[in-house]
Amino acid sequence: LHLLTTLLVFGFTREILTILSDDKALSTRASLLAAMVFGVHPVLSEAVNSVFNGSEIYVTLGAVGGLWYLLRNHAEHPVRSWLVLGLIYFVALLFRESAVSIPLLAVIAIWFTSRERWMVRVRQCLPVLLLTIPLTIYMGMRSEALEGPAQLAGGAGPENIQLRSEIQTEANQVTSEQNSEARVPVKAAAPDMKVKPGEKTSRNILDEYGLSFGPKRVSLAGSMWFDALRLMVWPHPLTVFREVTSTNFWLALAAQSLLLTFAFFAALRGRPGFIAGLALFYAAILPSSRIISESFLPPLLLDRMLYLPSLGLVICLACGLTWLMARFPQKFILSGTTVALLALVSLTWARNDAWSDEVKLLEGDFRKVPDHAQLLYSLVRTNMRSGNPQRSMELCRKRPDLARQAGYIIMECGNAFATGRKYDSAETYYLQAIQKDPSLAWAHFHLARMLLHMGRSSDAQEHFETAVNKEKKPFVREYMTAVMLIELYPNDPQRLARARTHLENALRLQPR
Repeated sequence: LHLLTTLLVFGFTREILTILSDDKALSTRASLLAAMVFGVHPVLSEAVNSVFNGSEIYVTLGAVGGLWYLLRNHAEHPVRSWLVLGLIYFVALLFRESAVSIPLLAVIAIWFTSRERWMVRVRQCLPVLLLTIPLTIYMGMRSEALEGPAQLAGGAGPENIQLRSEIQTEANQVTSEQNSEARVPVKAAAPDMKVKPGEKTSRNILDEYGLSFGPKRVSLAGSMWFDALRLMVWPHPLTVFREVTSTNFWLALAAQSLLLTFAFFAALRGRPGFIAGLALFYAAILPSSRIISESFLPPLLLDRMLYLPSLGLVICLACGLTWLMARFPQKFILSGTTVALLALVSLTWARNDAWSDEVKLLEGDFRKVPDHAQLLYSLVRTNMRSGNPQRSMELCRKRPDLARQAGYIIMECGNAFATGRKYDSAETYYLQAIQKDPSLAWAHFHLARMLLHMGRSSDAQEHFETAVNKEKKPFVREYMTAVMLIELYPNDPQRLARARTHLENALRLQPR
């Protein structure tokens, strides 16, 4: 698939350069070299090696193939060309939402390759409005598909209210029965926070959808774009996870302004390829920039996000090679490009080897970026799943500063120590996780199961109850309630029957 994408990138780039230049042979050579750089670039390894992120390849296949078809046919067969692109657009959206930028990419491709007056260019681009049809169909399907999970997140529909009531009753019943035996007072569940009628709030339309937008997000996105450009030029370090950018916004803005200024003046001198390539890059990376997104999701750069945007940089590179080949002996340019390709091949070879094993991949990344909390979390989980809890415990002991950054990381360390039968240390981690994030229902849940295993059923019952009360998703509450009944009363047929009902409810709410 990656090879096929590389061939399409070559064909599309050659089409652009051939339209913009009169030297077809030179355009072919420059496009081939630039596409070869795309084919062996180590930053693209994540999309090639990760099954989950392979959808980026399908999106890029559709985008590049559709744009190439549009460029070749829109002048003579505009209706057919836009209909084909619309079909490709719809299919690409089903693979990944990064395909949402395809209409903008189509406008850029037509605008910068046309030699007509700007009014004619506008008319040539107007059919792009037809692409709102597949986008609307897709958004409708998406809304319908997510309607169930959205309600499961704690919505106020009648079904959810009834489920919450039933689960709470079950939890309280277990609490009452056990506490009556232990003579411990029952703790009341915390009431739901609700806005009183007539009470004013500062929420806007973005808040209603859980989205956030502001100058800080724009500045972070600008810095992230600079990091993306730098990473494509100098691919180091290559990691699965990256921190939120620490690049100074004004430095990023100045560097990109200089780059865009150069591309603008090159366009004035009859070389619009640079500005077209940069426009394609920014348009393609925009959906991943999170300028408007959930407030807890900052703009973040991941390698897979650069697969489609790198198309624009391939065009920039091909234009640069065309300019160099026209002024210097082509054997020198070919030799320099070959050296660069060999260097990229060695980096990609090593990165592919790291991707062959999850533990090797994360261990290598953690050596490169030793202060990344998400990497620590993933490494602890992966080592534990691989049957090596000792390494997970070692990581938690060595980097307590990273583990304490988030409750879910502390909880994972607790899981590692519980798996390694270090129950006292595991309990300490679980309690620290609860202190760090009081809403972390799973910390209570895991602690309850461990305490029950240790024979502390009264303490386990209390944490089971708290986990059920704190969990917001009804299907998870159903699951937790079932496990609570199964593990507290393993020999009680009536409670086991109720547990089965709760598990069936969980599957009905969330079939996955």
